[in-house]
Amino acid sequence: MTNPTYIRAAKTATRLLARYGATMQLRAKGGRSDPVSGSGGSQGAPRDVIGLVTGVQDGVFTESLRKAGDRMLILAPESNAVAGEVWVDGVANWPIVELKTIKPDNQTVIAYRALVRG
Repeated sequence: MTNPTYIRAAKTATRLLARYGATMQLRAKGGRSDPVSGSGGSQGAPRDVIGLVTGVQDGVFTESLRKAGDRMLILAPESNAVAGEVWVDGVANWPIVELKTIKPDNQTVIAYRALVRG
C-alpha cells in the first residue's frame, strides 16, 4: 500500500519543478549502426519532461564516475527517466551516466536525479 505522505511529496515535487524548473528534452537511446557498413544507426524519439539542471552534490553519485563538467538533472516523477537516455539541451547531447530514483517506500517515485555528461 502506498503511503499518502509520499504521494503528496511527489505532487509537491512536480509542482515545484514545474514552477522553478523548465521543460527539457530526453531522447531514448537509438539503435546501433553496423560498424562495417556504417548503416542502420538511428536516434531515439525525443520527449518533453519537467526538470532542472544543477551542479553535482557530493555523496549523491558514485565518486569514481564523476568528472569535471558533469551536471545533475532533477526530474519530475512523471518523466520516468531511464539510464542510457540523453538530455538534449539544444546545443549538445548529455548522456545519463547514472540515475538515482528518490523512492522512499519502494513504490512512489518522488523525483529522479540523473548524472549527465556533455
